[in-house]
Parts: sequence; structure tokens; C-alpha cells
Amino acid sequence: MKGLGYIKDETLKSLIKIGTKGFFPLFEDVCSKKIYDIKSIRMTKKEKHEAKKLLTRLEKHKCLDRKKTIIHSLLDEEKEILIKAFLNLVEGQIIDERPGIQ
Repeated sequence: MKGLGYIKDETLKSLIKIGTKGFFPLFEDVCSKKIYDIKSIRMTKKEKHEAKKLLTRLEKHKCLDRKKTIIHSLLDEEKEILIKAFLNLVEGQIIDERPGIQ
């Protein structure tokens, strides 16, 4: 999940960069409480595969509101996987920007 190489959508990349500052507009009003309930962002291979499918599904929509609608329609397990993936991507971006903090 580290790195943004396979993400082509510039909007999603921008949301990840905003996430490095602690702001998560993609999950605002949809499942923001779930972000703080997740104890570990480690993911299994199955979760990573599911996360890639979910991120690809989000990439198809350019508008933030449509992305939020997709997230809102997900099952709770899918939301948790998406949040973990997003936080992994944010963490990867932070490490890429500041390699000394590893």
C-alpha cells in the first residue's frame, strides 16, 4: 500500500496529501468516527486486494460528493478496509516526504 504509484486519480492523490496534514474530507460526515476506532492499519493480503478494488471504484468519480456517496453505500467492513488503505497511503506519503522519521 505504500506509495501512490498505482493511483491515477489526481483528486484522490490530493486527498491523500491533505490527509498528511490531519484533514480527511473524504470521510467527513460519512464515517469519521471509524477513523479513530481503528486500532491498527496493518492489512492482510485479502484486505489489500479489496482495498485496491475499492480505490479503483472511487477513482472512477471525479467529484468529492460522488466519492462520499460511494463510501456511504459501502458495508461497514468495506469502509474499514478503505479507511485502513487510505491511512496506509497517508502514512506512505508522510514517509516519502520526510524519510528521516522512519
